[in-house]
Amino acid sequence: MEDGSYQDSISDRKLAAILELIREWGNEVKLIADTPDLWAEMRRNRELIAGIQQADSDNTPFTEDEQGKIEARLQAITKQLKEQFELTKEQEERIDEWHDDVVEASTRMGRKDWFIYLLGTVTAVAIAATVPAGAGEHILAMVIHALGYLFTGGAEPPQILT
Repeated sequence: MEDGSYQDSISDRKLAAILELIREWGNEVKLIADTPDLWAEMRRNRELIAGIQQADSDNTPFTEDEQGKIEARLQAITKQLKEQFELTKEQEERIDEWHDDVVEASTRMGRKDWFIYLLGTVTAVAIAATVPAGAGEHILAMVIHALGYLFTGGAEPPQILT
């Protein structure tokens, strides 16, 4: 083939292979870039918990407004858990029970006592395998992000989209 078509077809094949490799590499870069930094999240959560423990809060009760915000945030977290994880009917019922218990506790406990209660209930839900692996940590991270400001005097985070 003297017109160069054989060489052109080899070049086209090589170019197609190179483009496919670039596409795969780009997808891998996107996956890595979209993956949250779980170590950084854990550090932030640990710092927030330490801040809550050291806060000058005197275990005061939550105001009605704060109780309403707790209810709304926990409802959004519960909904997100049900959508994000493949839960059985029994697991969904346990999550609903957890939600109801924690919301009710916010009406009768001081904020520090409630936070300790919350940590215990999230731990119990995770240990009892009520939720899939990783969901307990997810619950805790979302609650700390959504409600940590109630303990540290910081600004309220943006509302979780539902």
